[in-house]
Amino acid sequence: MRILAGHFITPVDKRTCIDHWLHIRNFNQDDPDVASQLNSDFRAVFDERQIDSQALHLEEEARPDFKRINLAIDAAAEQDARIVE
Repeated sequence: MRILAGHFITPVDKRTCIDHWLHIRNFNQDDPDVASQLNSDFRAVFDERQIDSQALHLEEEARPDFKRINLAIDAAAEQDARIVE
């Protein structure tokens, strides 16, 4: 049994993003109940991440002198921010 999931965030501007997500599986492909449950479960996880991201953004906005520490894992997000700029 295998599930592959993807979560993609497309920046629109400094305060707005478009949220895309998908999942594929190699089991119970014809069972709408399984599809519905997985959709619900993945949406719950991605919604939790969105709440965390929004809270972080609000904290950063509240502290304009905040100095961000960039880690290698942040490289893609930093590149996205530069593209939006």
